[in-house]
Amino acid sequence: MRDKISESTRKIFETVWERILPFQEMILSRPAILSYSGGKDSSLLLHFYFWLWVEKKIPAPCIYHLDHSIRFNLEQEKRILEYAETTFPFPRIFKKKNVPLLSRKLGKTLEETGRAFRYKDLKRISDRYEGYIVTGHHSNDYLETILLNLIRGGGWSSLRTLGWYEKNRFRPLFAFTKEEIKTVLRTEFWPVFEDESNQSNEYLRNRIRNDIVPLLLSEGADPDRIYKNFHRMEKPAAKLFPKEAETSPQKIPSFLKIDIWVLNDLSQRERKFFIDRYLRSLDLHPITRNFFEDLTHCLQRENSFGIENKEAWFWKSTSSDLYIIPKNSLALKEFRFEPKEMILRWNGNQKKIPPGLIPDLCPPGAKIRKNGMSIEISEIFRQKEIPVPVRKMLPILYGEGKVDVICLSLWDTRISDIVADREVEILPDLLEPG
Repeated sequence: MRDKISESTRKIFETVWERILPFQEMILSRPAILSYSGGKDSSLLLHFYFWLWVEKKIPAPCIYHLDHSIRFNLEQEKRILEYAETTFPFPRIFKKKNVPLLSRKLGKTLEETGRAFRYKDLKRISDRYEGYIVTGHHSNDYLETILLNLIRGGGWSSLRTLGWYEKNRFRPLFAFTKEEIKTVLRTEFWPVFEDESNQSNEYLRNRIRNDIVPLLLSEGADPDRIYKNFHRMEKPAAKLFPKEAETSPQKIPSFLKIDIWVLNDLSQRERKFFIDRYLRSLDLHPITRNFFEDLTHCLQRENSFGIENKEAWFWKSTSSDLYIIPKNSLALKEFRFEPKEMILRWNGNQKKIPPGLIPDLCPPGAKIRKNGMSIEISEIFRQKEIPVPVRKMLPILYGEGKVDVICLSLWDTRISDIVADREVEILPDLLEPG
Protein backbone atom coordinates (compact mmCIF):
# COMPACT_ATOMS: atom_id res chain seq x y z
CA MET A 1 0.00 0.00 0.00
CA ARG A 2 1.28 3.48 -0.87
CA ASP A 3 0.10 6.82 0.39
CA LYS A 4 -1.62 8.52 -2.54
CA ILE A 5 -0.58 12.12 -2.11
CA SER A 6 0.05 14.96 -4.52
CA GLU A 7 3.51 15.88 -5.76
CA SER A 8 3.40 19.18 -3.85
CA THR A 9 2.60 17.35 -0.59
CA ARG A 10 5.37 14.85 -1.24
CA LYS A 11 7.88 17.69 -1.69
CA ILE A 12 6.73 19.34 1.54
CA PHE A 13 7.06 16.02 3.39
CA GLU A 14 10.59 15.56 2.02
CA THR A 15 11.51 19.09 3.11
CA VAL A 16 10.13 18.54 6.60
CA TRP A 17 12.04 15.24 6.86
CA GLU A 18 15.27 17.14 6.24
CA ARG A 19 14.34 19.79 8.80
CA ILE A 20 13.91 17.22 11.56
CA LEU A 21 17.37 15.74 11.00
CA PRO A 22 18.23 15.66 14.76
CA PHE A 23 15.25 13.34 15.31
CA GLN A 24 15.68 11.02 12.33
CA GLU A 25 17.49 8.28 14.24
CA MET A 26 14.72 8.20 16.84
CA ILE A 27 12.04 8.08 14.15
CA LEU A 28 13.86 5.32 12.26
CA SER A 29 14.54 3.18 15.30
CA ARG A 30 11.56 3.55 17.66
CA PRO A 31 7.80 3.20 17.09
CA ALA A 32 5.67 6.31 17.35
CA ILE A 33 2.45 6.49 19.37
CA LEU A 34 0.31 8.94 17.38
CA SER A 35 -2.26 10.95 19.30
CA TYR A 36 -5.09 11.14 16.75
CA SER A 37 -8.22 13.21 17.43
CA GLY A 38 -9.68 13.07 13.92
CA GLY A 39 -9.18 16.82 13.32
CA LYS A 40 -7.25 18.35 10.45
CA ASP A 41 -3.97 18.73 12.36
CA SER A 42 -3.87 15.16 13.63
CA SER A 43 -4.95 14.00 10.17
CA LEU A 44 -1.90 15.73 8.69
CA LEU A 45 0.23 14.12 11.39
CA LEU A 46 -1.17 10.66 10.63
CA HIS A 47 -0.59 10.95 6.88
CA PHE A 48 2.91 12.31 7.40
CA TYR A 49 3.79 9.23 9.46
CA PHE A 50 2.09 7.01 6.90
CA TRP A 51 4.39 8.56 4.29
CA LEU A 52 7.41 8.03 6.55
CA TRP A 53 6.41 4.39 6.97
CA VAL A 54 6.16 3.90 3.20
CA GLU A 55 9.14 5.99 2.05
CA LYS A 56 11.58 5.92 4.97
CA LYS A 57 10.74 2.44 6.30
CA ILE A 58 10.16 3.62 9.88
CA PRO A 59 8.66 1.16 12.41
CA ALA A 60 4.89 0.93 12.13
CA PRO A 61 3.37 3.59 14.41
CA CYS A 62 0.48 2.96 16.78
CA ILE A 63 -2.68 5.09 16.44
CA TYR A 64 -4.18 6.27 19.72
CA HIS A 65 -7.62 7.89 19.91
CA LEU A 66 -9.56 8.94 23.00
CA ASP A 67 -13.30 9.49 22.91
CA HIS A 68 -13.85 12.12 25.62
CA SER A 69 -17.63 11.50 25.71
CA ILE A 70 -18.04 15.18 24.83
CA ARG A 71 -19.08 14.67 21.23
CA PHE A 72 -22.79 14.29 20.72
CA ASN A 73 -22.36 12.46 17.43
CA LEU A 74 -21.78 8.77 18.13
CA GLU A 75 -21.89 8.13 14.41
CA GLN A 76 -18.84 10.36 13.93
CA GLU A 77 -16.83 8.37 16.48
CA LYS A 78 -17.75 5.23 14.57
CA ARG A 79 -16.55 6.81 11.32
CA ILE A 80 -13.23 7.79 12.90
CA LEU A 81 -12.67 4.18 13.93
CA GLU A 82 -13.67 2.82 10.51
CA TYR A 83 -11.41 5.32 8.74
CA ALA A 84 -8.37 4.36 10.82
CA GLU A 85 -9.07 0.63 10.40
CA THR A 86 -9.57 0.70 6.63
CA THR A 87 -6.87 3.23 5.67
CA PHE A 88 -3.83 2.56 7.85
CA PRO A 89 -2.29 -0.88 8.47
CA PHE A 90 -1.12 0.12 11.93
CA PRO A 91 -1.91 -1.03 15.47
CA ARG A 92 -4.81 0.95 16.93
CA ILE A 93 -5.81 1.73 20.49
CA PHE A 94 -9.18 3.45 20.82
CA LYS A 95 -10.37 4.43 24.29
CA LYS A 96 -13.60 5.92 25.66
CA LYS A 97 -13.64 7.89 28.91
CA ASN A 98 -16.35 9.98 30.53
CA VAL A 99 -14.19 13.08 30.81
CA PRO A 100 -17.05 15.44 31.90
CA LEU A 101 -17.82 13.16 34.85
CA LEU A 102 -14.13 12.81 35.75
CA SER A 103 -13.59 16.58 35.53
CA ARG A 104 -16.39 17.21 38.01
CA LYS A 105 -14.88 14.67 40.43
CA LEU A 106 -11.42 16.23 40.15
CA GLY A 107 -12.62 19.83 40.12
CA LYS A 108 -10.68 20.57 36.94
CA THR A 109 -11.70 21.90 33.54
CA LEU A 110 -12.66 19.54 30.73
CA GLU A 111 -9.46 20.47 28.86
CA GLU A 112 -7.19 19.85 31.86
CA THR A 113 -8.90 16.55 32.69
CA GLY A 114 -8.85 15.25 29.12
CA ARG A 115 -5.20 16.22 28.65
CA ALA A 116 -4.13 14.60 31.92
CA PHE A 117 -5.92 11.33 31.18
CA ARG A 118 -4.73 11.29 27.56
CA TYR A 119 -1.05 11.81 28.40
CA LYS A 120 -1.15 9.31 31.24
CA ASP A 121 -2.54 6.75 28.80
CA LEU A 122 -0.05 7.69 26.08
CA LYS A 123 2.87 7.34 28.51
CA ARG A 124 1.74 3.89 29.56
CA ILE A 125 1.43 2.79 25.92
CA SER A 126 4.76 4.32 24.88
CA ASP A 127 6.48 2.51 27.79
CA ARG A 128 4.94 -0.77 26.65
CA TYR A 129 6.02 -0.28 23.03
CA GLU A 130 9.37 1.31 23.96
CA GLY A 131 8.33 4.15 21.70
CA TYR A 132 7.72 7.88 21.83
CA ILE A 133 4.56 10.01 21.84
CA VAL A 134 3.70 12.20 18.84
CA THR A 135 1.16 15.03 18.96
CA GLY A 136 -0.16 17.39 16.29
CA HIS A 137 0.72 20.72 17.89
CA HIS A 138 1.91 23.50 15.58
CA SER A 139 2.82 27.18 15.88
CA ASN A 140 -0.78 28.42 16.11
CA ASP A 141 -1.34 26.06 19.03
CA TYR A 142 1.79 27.50 20.63
CA LEU A 143 0.46 31.04 20.27
CA GLU A 144 -2.86 30.00 21.84
CA THR A 145 -1.10 28.20 24.68
CA ILE A 146 1.19 31.07 25.70
CA LEU A 147 -1.78 33.46 25.69
CA LEU A 148 -3.74 31.01 27.83
CA ASN A 149 -0.83 30.65 30.26
CA LEU A 150 -0.26 34.40 30.49
CA ILE A 151 -3.94 35.02 31.19
CA ARG A 152 -3.67 32.52 34.04
CA GLY A 153 -0.65 34.34 35.48
CA GLY A 154 2.18 32.36 33.93
CA GLY A 155 5.77 33.64 33.99
CA TRP A 156 8.76 33.30 31.67
CA SER A 157 8.25 29.56 31.38
CA SER A 158 5.00 30.26 29.56
CA LEU A 159 7.05 31.25 26.52
CA ARG A 160 8.99 27.96 26.50
CA THR A 161 5.99 25.66 26.47
CA LEU A 162 5.44 23.00 23.77
CA GLY A 163 9.07 22.22 22.94
CA TRP A 164 10.10 20.13 19.94
CA TYR A 165 10.81 17.14 22.17
CA GLU A 166 10.16 16.92 25.89
CA LYS A 167 8.97 14.22 28.29
CA ASN A 168 9.24 11.70 25.42
CA ARG A 169 6.75 13.78 23.42
CA PHE A 170 7.65 14.78 19.86
CA ARG A 171 5.85 17.53 17.91
CA PRO A 172 6.91 17.32 14.25
CA LEU A 173 4.27 19.75 12.93
CA PHE A 174 6.45 22.58 14.26
CA ALA A 175 8.72 21.71 11.31
CA PHE A 176 5.90 22.69 8.92
CA THR A 177 5.39 26.36 8.20
CA LYS A 178 1.90 27.79 8.53
CA GLU A 179 1.68 28.09 4.73
CA GLU A 180 2.85 24.50 4.19
CA ILE A 181 0.12 23.20 6.49
CA LYS A 182 -2.45 25.24 4.57
CA THR A 183 -1.11 23.99 1.24
CA VAL A 184 -1.25 20.32 2.25
CA LEU A 185 -4.73 20.55 3.74
CA ARG A 186 -5.97 22.47 0.71
CA THR A 187 -4.43 20.01 -1.75
CA GLU A 188 -5.38 16.73 -0.10
CA PHE A 189 -8.90 15.55 0.56
CA TRP A 190 -8.44 13.56 3.73
CA PRO A 191 -11.50 12.95 5.91
CA VAL A 192 -11.58 15.37 8.83
CA PHE A 193 -13.69 14.76 11.93
CA GLU A 194 -13.79 18.02 13.84
CA ASP A 195 -15.01 18.06 17.42
CA GLU A 196 -17.98 20.42 17.53
CA SER A 197 -16.89 21.56 21.01
CA ASN A 198 -13.88 23.24 19.35
CA GLN A 199 -16.21 25.92 17.99
CA SER A 200 -17.92 26.66 21.30
CA ASN A 201 -16.88 29.88 23.04
CA GLU A 202 -17.76 28.21 26.32
CA TYR A 203 -14.07 27.33 26.67
CA LEU A 204 -11.30 29.91 27.20
CA ARG A 205 -8.96 28.33 24.65
CA ASN A 206 -11.68 28.51 22.00
CA ARG A 207 -12.31 32.19 22.77
CA ILE A 208 -8.56 32.81 22.35
CA ARG A 209 -8.56 30.82 19.09
CA ASN A 210 -11.70 32.39 17.66
CA ASP A 211 -11.33 36.00 18.84
CA ILE A 212 -7.81 36.95 19.96
CA VAL A 213 -5.54 34.99 17.60
CA PRO A 214 -7.27 36.25 14.40
CA LEU A 215 -6.78 39.81 15.66
CA LEU A 216 -3.06 39.20 16.28
CA LEU A 217 -2.67 37.61 12.86
CA SER A 218 -4.38 40.57 11.20
CA GLU A 219 -1.85 42.84 12.91
CA GLY A 220 1.04 40.86 11.41
CA ALA A 221 1.87 38.36 14.16
CA ASP A 222 3.86 35.40 12.78
CA PRO A 223 3.36 32.26 14.93
CA ASP A 224 6.23 30.41 13.18
CA ARG A 225 8.70 33.18 13.94
CA ILE A 226 7.46 33.63 17.51
CA TYR A 227 7.89 29.92 18.19
CA LYS A 228 11.43 29.81 16.80
CA ASN A 229 12.38 32.83 18.92
CA PHE A 230 11.88 30.76 22.07
CA HIS A 231 12.73 27.21 20.98
CA ARG A 232 15.73 25.35 19.68
CA MET A 233 15.52 21.95 18.03
CA GLU A 234 16.84 19.92 20.98
CA LYS A 235 18.11 16.38 20.55
CA PRO A 236 16.13 13.53 22.05
CA ALA A 237 17.32 12.26 25.44
CA ALA A 238 19.59 15.29 25.76
CA LYS A 239 19.49 15.02 29.56
CA LEU A 240 21.38 11.73 29.29
CA PHE A 241 24.25 13.28 27.36
CA PRO A 242 27.27 14.59 29.24
CA LYS A 243 28.49 18.11 28.65
CA GLU A 244 31.11 17.01 26.14
CA ALA A 245 28.30 15.85 23.85
CA GLU A 246 26.80 19.34 23.70
CA THR A 247 28.75 20.64 20.74
CA SER A 248 28.25 23.61 18.51
CA PRO A 249 27.66 23.10 14.78
CA GLN A 250 31.07 24.62 14.08
CA LYS A 251 33.15 22.22 16.21
CA ILE A 252 32.88 18.45 16.35
CA PRO A 253 34.60 16.98 19.43
CA SER A 254 37.60 14.69 19.00
CA PHE A 255 35.98 12.08 21.24
CA LEU A 256 32.93 11.42 23.38
CA LYS A 257 32.70 9.51 26.63
CA ILE A 258 29.69 7.49 27.79
CA ASP A 259 29.13 6.13 31.28
CA ILE A 260 28.26 2.48 30.63
CA TRP A 261 26.07 2.43 33.75
CA VAL A 262 23.72 4.68 31.81
CA LEU A 263 23.74 2.19 28.92
CA ASN A 264 23.05 -0.72 31.26
CA ASP A 265 19.83 0.95 32.41
CA LEU A 266 18.46 1.04 28.86
CA SER A 267 16.73 -1.60 26.75
CA GLN A 268 18.55 -2.96 23.69
CA ARG A 269 16.56 -0.68 21.39
CA GLU A 270 17.19 2.39 23.56
CA ARG A 271 20.87 1.53 23.94
CA LYS A 272 21.46 1.44 20.19
CA PHE A 273 19.48 4.63 19.72
CA PHE A 274 21.53 6.27 22.47
CA ILE A 275 24.89 5.23 20.95
CA ASP A 276 23.74 6.27 17.49
CA ARG A 277 22.88 9.72 18.83
CA TYR A 278 26.44 10.05 20.16
CA LEU A 279 27.74 9.03 16.74
CA ARG A 280 25.52 11.65 15.14
CA SER A 281 27.14 14.25 17.45
CA LEU A 282 30.48 13.16 16.00
CA ASP A 283 29.11 13.40 12.45
CA LEU A 284 29.34 9.60 12.08
CA HIS A 285 26.88 7.04 10.77
CA PRO A 286 24.83 4.69 13.02
CA ILE A 287 26.46 1.36 13.84
CA THR A 288 25.20 -1.80 12.15
CA ARG A 289 23.18 -4.39 14.03
CA ASN A 290 26.05 -6.91 13.89
CA PHE A 291 28.55 -4.40 15.27
CA PHE A 292 26.09 -3.39 17.98
CA GLU A 293 25.79 -7.04 19.05
CA ASP A 294 29.60 -7.33 19.22
CA LEU A 295 29.81 -4.11 21.21
CA THR A 296 27.09 -5.26 23.62
CA HIS A 297 28.93 -8.53 24.18
CA CYS A 298 32.15 -6.63 24.97
CA LEU A 299 30.35 -4.28 27.36
CA GLN A 300 29.25 -7.26 29.42
CA ARG A 301 32.88 -7.91 30.32
CA GLU A 302 34.45 -6.12 33.26
CA ASN A 303 37.88 -5.63 31.70
CA SER A 304 38.86 -2.96 29.19
CA PHE A 305 38.57 -3.58 25.47
CA GLY A 306 38.88 -1.88 22.12
CA ILE A 307 36.99 -2.61 18.92
CA GLU A 308 36.66 -0.61 15.73
CA ASN A 309 34.59 -0.22 12.61
CA LYS A 310 35.38 1.79 9.50
CA GLU A 311 34.69 5.13 11.14
CA ALA A 312 35.57 4.95 14.83
CA TRP A 313 37.32 3.28 17.74
CA PHE A 314 35.20 2.09 20.66
CA TRP A 315 37.42 1.75 23.74
CA LYS A 316 36.27 0.90 27.26
CA SER A 317 38.31 1.84 30.29
CA THR A 318 38.80 -0.40 33.31
CA SER A 319 36.18 1.60 35.22
CA SER A 320 32.90 2.49 33.55
CA ASP A 321 33.58 4.76 30.59
CA LEU A 322 33.15 3.94 26.91
CA TYR A 323 35.10 6.24 24.61
CA ILE A 324 34.08 6.81 21.00
CA ILE A 325 36.94 8.22 18.93
CA PRO A 326 36.43 8.96 15.23
CA LYS A 327 39.26 7.74 13.03
CA ASN A 328 39.57 11.25 11.66
CA SER A 329 39.82 12.63 15.21
CA LEU A 330 42.41 15.31 15.89
CA ALA A 331 43.55 13.09 18.79
CA LEU A 332 44.81 10.53 16.26
CA LYS A 333 46.83 13.06 14.25
CA GLU A 334 50.40 14.26 14.83
CA PHE A 335 51.03 17.26 17.03
CA ARG A 336 52.29 20.57 15.64
CA PHE A 337 55.06 22.56 17.29
CA GLU A 338 55.88 26.19 16.52
CA PRO A 339 59.39 26.82 17.89
CA LYS A 340 59.29 30.59 17.46
CA GLU A 341 56.23 30.97 19.67
CA MET A 342 57.06 27.82 21.68
CA ILE A 343 53.44 26.66 21.24
CA LEU A 344 52.42 23.00 21.05
CA ARG A 345 49.13 22.22 19.28
CA TRP A 346 47.36 18.87 19.37
CA ASN A 347 43.81 17.54 19.54
CA GLY A 348 42.37 21.00 18.99
CA ASN A 349 44.13 22.33 22.10
CA GLN A 350 47.36 24.28 22.56
CA LYS A 351 50.01 24.68 25.25
CA LYS A 352 52.74 27.25 25.83
CA ILE A 353 56.03 25.44 26.44
CA PRO A 354 58.75 26.84 28.72
CA PRO A 355 62.18 27.36 27.12
CA GLY A 356 64.41 24.30 27.12
CA LEU A 357 61.63 21.73 26.68
CA ILE A 358 61.12 19.77 23.46
CA PRO A 359 57.89 17.90 22.51
CA ASP A 360 58.00 14.35 21.24
CA LEU A 361 56.03 11.10 21.32
CA CYS A 362 56.34 8.44 23.98
CA PRO A 363 58.66 5.59 22.99
CA PRO A 364 58.13 2.06 24.41
CA GLY A 365 59.47 1.71 27.94
CA ALA A 366 59.79 5.47 28.57
CA LYS A 367 59.69 6.51 32.23
CA ILE A 368 59.16 9.65 34.24
CA ARG A 369 60.64 10.50 37.64
CA LYS A 370 57.76 11.07 40.04
CA ASN A 371 57.66 11.07 43.86
CA GLY A 372 61.22 9.78 43.97
CA MET A 373 60.46 6.80 41.72
CA SER A 374 60.83 6.05 38.02
CA ILE A 375 57.37 5.16 36.70
CA GLU A 376 56.66 3.80 33.24
CA ILE A 377 54.55 6.24 31.25
CA SER A 378 52.48 3.37 29.86
CA GLU A 379 51.39 2.62 33.44
CA ILE A 380 50.33 6.25 33.92
CA PHE A 381 48.33 6.06 30.68
CA ARG A 382 46.63 2.95 32.00
CA GLN A 383 45.87 4.52 35.39
CA LYS A 384 44.53 7.69 33.76
CA GLU A 385 42.48 5.55 31.38
CA ILE A 386 43.84 7.13 28.20
CA PRO A 387 42.45 5.12 25.26
CA VAL A 388 45.03 2.87 23.63
CA PRO A 389 44.69 4.42 20.13
CA VAL A 390 45.47 7.86 21.64
CA ARG A 391 48.51 6.90 23.74
CA LYS A 392 50.95 6.71 20.85
CA MET A 393 49.92 10.19 19.63
CA LEU A 394 49.84 12.07 22.97
CA PRO A 395 52.81 14.47 23.24
CA ILE A 396 55.29 14.47 26.11
CA LEU A 397 57.92 17.12 26.87
CA TYR A 398 61.62 16.37 27.27
CA GLY A 399 64.10 18.46 29.22
CA GLU A 400 67.80 17.58 29.17
CA GLY A 401 66.98 14.20 27.67
CA LYS A 402 64.51 13.24 30.39
CA VAL A 403 60.71 13.20 30.37
CA ASP A 404 59.60 16.41 32.09
CA VAL A 405 55.84 16.68 31.37
CA ILE A 406 53.14 14.27 30.14
CA CYS A 407 50.65 16.59 28.41
CA LEU A 408 47.41 14.94 29.52
CA SER A 409 45.56 18.28 29.48
CA LEU A 410 45.89 18.36 25.69
CA TRP A 411 43.82 15.17 25.56
CA ASP A 412 41.22 16.25 28.12
CA THR A 413 41.35 19.74 29.61
CA ARG A 414 39.81 18.39 32.83
CA ILE A 415 42.91 16.24 33.49
CA SER A 416 46.08 17.77 34.94
CA ASP A 417 49.47 17.24 33.33
CA ILE A 418 51.94 14.88 35.01
CA VAL A 419 55.07 16.85 35.88
CA ALA A 420 58.35 15.14 36.78
CA ASP A 421 60.17 15.79 40.05
CA ARG A 422 62.16 18.97 39.70
CA GLU A 423 65.67 19.16 41.15
CA VAL A 424 65.82 21.80 43.88
CA GLU A 425 69.12 23.55 44.58
CA ILE A 426 69.91 23.43 48.33
CA LEU A 427 71.69 26.59 49.49
CA PRO A 428 74.61 26.23 51.95
CA ASP A 429 73.03 28.39 54.69
CA LEU A 430 70.08 25.99 54.80
CA LEU A 431 72.26 22.99 55.62
CA GLU A 432 72.04 21.65 59.14
CA PRO A 433 75.27 21.96 61.15
CA GLY A 434 77.38 18.80 61.14
